[in-house]
Amino acid sequence: MSSSSLHSSVSSTSRIPGAQLLSSAVLSPASFASAPTPSPPALVVLSPSELVQLLPSLKPLLRSPVVLQVSTAASNGDHSAVTALRSTGLPLLYSANQQQAGANALVAAHVAAQGRAVLHFGEFAADAISLGQNASVSQDWVLGAAAAAAAASSAQSNGKFANGSSNGHSHAASTADALLASFESAFGALPSSNAASAVTSSGSGSTVVLALGDVAALASSLPADVTLVSLNLYRPLSAQRIRQLVPSGTSNIVVLEQNYQKTAKWSPLFLDVVGAFADSDDEAQVPTILSATLGQVQDGNVAFKAIQGELDPQCFLQHAVAIGSSPITIGTVLSPSGSSAFTSATAVPPKHESTYTNLLNEVFGQRLWVANAPSSLFSSTSTSTISATSPEYALGHVLGAQKKREELRRTVREAVAAPGIDESAAKALTAWLQDDRSDKVVKAASDAAAKVASSSLRDAQFGRKSNWIIGSEAWSHDLGASGLHHALSTGADVNLLLIDTTPYTLPGEGPTPSQRRKDAGLYAMTYGNAYVASVAVYGDFSQTLRAFAEADAYKGPSIILAYLPGGENDSTRALEILKQTKKAIEIGTWPLLI
Repeated sequence: MSSSSLHSSVSSTSRIPGAQLLSSAVLSPASFASAPTPSPPALVVLSPSELVQLLPSLKPLLRSPVVLQVSTAASNGDHSAVTALRSTGLPLLYSANQQQAGANALVAAHVAAQGRAVLHFGEFAADAISLGQNASVSQDWVLGAAAAAAAASSAQSNGKFANGSSNGHSHAASTADALLASFESAFGALPSSNAASAVTSSGSGSTVVLALGDVAALASSLPADVTLVSLNLYRPLSAQRIRQLVPSGTSNIVVLEQNYQKTAKWSPLFLDVVGAFADSDDEAQVPTILSATLGQVQDGNVAFKAIQGELDPQCFLQHAVAIGSSPITIGTVLSPSGSSAFTSATAVPPKHESTYTNLLNEVFGQRLWVANAPSSLFSSTSTSTISATSPEYALGHVLGAQKKREELRRTVREAVAAPGIDESAAKALTAWLQDDRSDKVVKAASDAAAKVASSSLRDAQFGRKSNWIIGSEAWSHDLGASGLHHALSTGADVNLLLIDTTPYTLPGEGPTPSQRRKDAGLYAMTYGNAYVASVAVYGDFSQTLRAFAEADAYKGPSIILAYLPGGENDSTRALEILKQTKKAIEIGTWPLLI
């Protein structure tokens, strides 16, 4: 067995020395901005489902000495929620078991003590890894920061539009290098720690298996022609580091990940590996890259036979298992309930609009309401479908729903003013009138409605929907401009997501002036009352999620322009998608704006 330059052994230590409680363990959102951050590092235990709530508050948290600890054991090792934060600048440290978690907790604390938040995740009992004796910080400290950060962002935009984070890559490389140096120092200084990546090889083979997940069963059954690279430090992960982990002469790279909730056609680590070779001048020298989902492996020999079967040349001809293909499944993928419903299932590539609608589902879940039918926006040409999915029709649908919402508010005000109403019910309903965006307030209002005489309130839906209209770049022509204008002129609380699938072109090679589309984002900014963002899911995944969250929080019209070159057709390779996205962002034809 060989390892990377960061050699170390594993320890069962489960304490992080030097931690202390905050002077106030729970900070309100209003006091977050001015309150001192915890130092030495403090521990916050979160569930995967709570990570999305962190997106608006991650920027101020990045420079806080905090270890965010997330256990994925309850979701059967699904890393989807964690990897969604991969482009936020937050370091991501992985532990496959309790013993490894104890050692990596020391590393996380070492880096966090330098004033840098670290997210430590994996298949372990998160509450068993503590910061000193009885030292912890309530998750309210972190989750409360989201509301404060969102409010600060809204105030900074002066109620108009958010604009202040363009491409965001000016100092990203130097920051990542400094972070990696901090982790290398931590791995080297703590003799009981693991390494940033573990390389296992029983020979000199032409196949590299690069994994983010539990590979214990694979490591014990390694064929002579396979090198296994297991990542412990997932972020920062530069293209140079990926290439260094792949020996020269490698012809095949198999990327294993534990991402079971498919929000995009290609998985995160697979895109990292493809991107590491994206600048190669000779594509013939680029290894064949295969994406696979890592489940619970009982027999390593069976797993490697499945991998080698997919690497067979005949398999490529029959199943197109080349760069950019849909992933295979290695082992058994369990659903959160523990069933094996997804065993040996091959993921079906989603339609190109589904990439963004899947993200909307991930962020908003049950609250999501799309006012038109995204599956028919790009395929159907019938008159009835065009009418039903037009921006004007969809906006009218949203305005109708908001009118019903106003009627509910009027009914609530009448109920509160009625004599004889229960005092606690009146208080809960009044709180809902003042703030209908808080989950706690909504639940209290729903419970209070059962105590009032009005039957319409007892059946009312107090929860707020996240209203979205989804369209294509065609809506930026004259035909759809009126719908955009109506949304802005009414000031309705509606979110417009316009997906642009136009391939990247060099300046001067685009359409003629008479064929050019209107700049919907610039038009909305000029109008002055909208939140505007420009995103690319394969350029900055976390920024895309953050834009969705901020658009939903904004009280008024929001316009999000989303880039997906080529429409992510089945024939389009991941390498080509990444190259086009990268070029469009770098040259400024598709700026990232939030």
